Amino acid sequence: MSPEVQISNKKKILYCILNWGLGHATRSIPIINHLKSENYELIIASSGRSKKLLETEYPDTEIINLPDYNISYSQNAFWLPFKMLSQTPSLFINIRKEHQWIKEFCKQEAIDLIISDNKFGCYHKEIPSIFITHQIRIKSPLKWMEPLIFCLNHRFIKKYSECWIPDYNNEKSLSGQLSKDKIAIDKIFIGPISRFSYENIEKKYKYCAIISGPEPQRTILEKVIINVLKELQEKSIIICGKPESKKEENINNLTIKNIAFGKDLENIINASEIIISRAGYSSIMDYAALRANAIIIPTPGQTEQEYLAQHLNKHSSFISMNKVDAEAIKKATFKKAASDIIETNYELISARIKALISR
Repeated sequence: MSPEVQISNKKKILYCILNWGLGHATRSIPIINHLKSENYELIIASSGRSKKLLETEYPDTEIINLPDYNISYSQNAFWLPFKMLSQTPSLFINIRKEHQWIKEFCKQEAIDLIISDNKFGCYHKEIPSIFITHQIRIKSPLKWMEPLIFCLNHRFIKKYSECWIPDYNNEKSLSGQLSKDKIAIDKIFIGPISRFSYENIEKKYKYCAIISGPEPQRTILEKVIINVLKELQEKSIIICGKPESKKEENINNLTIKNIAFGKDLENIINASEIIISRAGYSSIMDYAALRANAIIIPTPGQTEQEYLAQHLNKHSSFISMNKVDAEAIKKATFKKAASDIIETNYELISARIKALISR
């Protein structure tokens, strides 16, 4: 063998991430960083804005395009469940295509482990595969449909080797009943995940609005919040969640940034008195980690966020609102900021990965 040819002993992990807003990408960052620190070789697969974010975060890592599910939202909350239901056949077709892509890709690459954050088809029967989700039970506006939805969800999850839940399995649970149902594979609670750390620094902004989620609801919320913050006339900032552009503008006391990454975003949240945001689970984990006072606004018709908002409304650091209202925001009071420091169990993550790879 030529002395220039070297065979790597690194174990190779394929990390697949759902592009549904930026939450799945942002919550994957701490795990990816941990895997890199343990000297695993990573290939990341995602699409759209999530892929753009990850390319910015990891310029030296191979990041490939993994086709999206192409699920679209309605602008009207009433019609959202029916629109989602109508897209179920195409969703199953896309999951099947995704699984076929995984099989073909793993023929080309010597993959030792697959990690999937909510990508249902990213498993392989001959390769250990991990599914990451906080939703074992999926809420439905039609209660009689929930057992059927659970069966469909479980049908895909049980094809994996393990299911990792980014939450505590105790009274401090952020996901509440969403993560509690029994499934046929091992369910591992790894603790909440956030890339952020709390720092007690001087407050620069009264309000920080963070816009996220799939279209068209992301744009609808952005337009409404811009108008509301203009009306409130407090020193405020909006992060629009558009990583394709670094545009920034100032309108009187309002700063509008298309995107903020890593430490920049962490500093902005730490320097803000009140966060205004969708009730996405990844965002909630970040606000818990930063002990932030947050007003959370569930996406209309998205039952998961509606449940999370209700569940967390009893926490003194979270207030739930169904719509953005300047007077209600002005009157929002918080008894105290969240005091618990969230902890991800990286020792457990390391142990599970080693055990799966060694099978």
